Amino acid sequence: MNKQKIIIYPYDEQFSPVLRHKELLKEYEVVGLVSPRGWGLTGKDAGEADNGCYLGINITSDFDSSIDLCDAVLFSESRSELEFEKIIMPKVMKAVESGKDIVFTLPLQNDAYNTISKECKARNVNFKYYNYSDMVQAFHGIEAENEFLYDIDTPVIFVMGTGERANKFEIQLALRENILKMGYKITQVGTRGYCELLGFHSFPRFMYSNTISETNKIVLFNRFIKKLEKDECPNVIIIGVPGGIMPFNNMLPNRFGILAYEISQAVTPDTSIFCCYYAEYYPEYFSRTAEAVRYRLGCKVDCYNMGNIMFDWNDSKNNDKMVYTSLNSRFIDEKLRAYEKLDTPLFNVLNREGADGITNCLINKLVEYGETECV
Repeated sequence: MNKQKIIIYPYDEQFSPVLRHKELLKEYEVVGLVSPRGWGLTGKDAGEADNGCYLGINITSDFDSSIDLCDAVLFSESRSELEFEKIIMPKVMKAVESGKDIVFTLPLQNDAYNTISKECKARNVNFKYYNYSDMVQAFHGIEAENEFLYDIDTPVIFVMGTGERANKFEIQLALRENILKMGYKITQVGTRGYCELLGFHSFPRFMYSNTISETNKIVLFNRFIKKLEKDECPNVIIIGVPGGIMPFNNMLPNRFGILAYEISQAVTPDTSIFCCYYAEYYPEYFSRTAEAVRYRLGCKVDCYNMGNIMFDWNDSKNNDKMVYTSLNSRFIDEKLRAYEKLDTPLFNVLNREGADGITNCLINKLVEYGETECV
């Protein structure tokens, strides 16, 4: 199948993991990246957006010239918000008038969705929406009348971490790409709302519902995974766990780790990777984290990833919100040398060798645990 040529707008670090694993984009070939002029990315390599490795695609700020290169425009969710009516919508209309197909991973309100859909039909161009729609609030087809859980017979990998922006999505994509190359069949649930764009399932919307009890969410998630297991017959299931596993403190509750707890009650993983922010950790940090994960979630941590994001405790406390600093991936590689003697390996997924190391570690653990059960 011939891939459509596509440009990304607005490009920033949110889309970098997808670009780093663009082989997973079965329908599209990325031919251009457009970032607003004031974001400081114009003329830079795409990898500089998240301080990762060199990606070989330059970023431009010229949207009008870029649409001449493509068949479709993907409007991406970005870290910095842009005014929709003033900035995004005119570019959507420009692309539609130019006969370009429209793809959205940026969340849309119903009115905007309907307007874009109507314009695309009028111009005879395709419109695909890959994010949670306000029109679809829950997963239908799974009932939770009785509170019992199914056993999941397929090996399960958890990708979890300290909190948001800890390279978890990057790891999910790296695992998918590498394990598929090994010849395994994967069922996967990711932490973002547009995972279908990459060939797997987004985290179910019902887990964010205010009308479903927390008990029923656990049951529903268990049945959601069981249904996928029956329908897809995978060799391995990968589940990305949104958010963190516990509060930072009373002022920064980190959503209390509620989703992580509920997911761990619904499905028991066979192996897991824990993603932490960058810091100057004592070796004891990792053993204590493993112990916390074991007692809170019932999971065993088989490897760690140190992200290239540093959590700024002082600014977060002063501003009553999470504040982060991005670091160069090569800096993380240098820092990892101090942890080479850890009992549980520590990786940097933004390094190709690190991504391969994570995959091999988790797959080898599954094989090891499987052989142990057979004895």
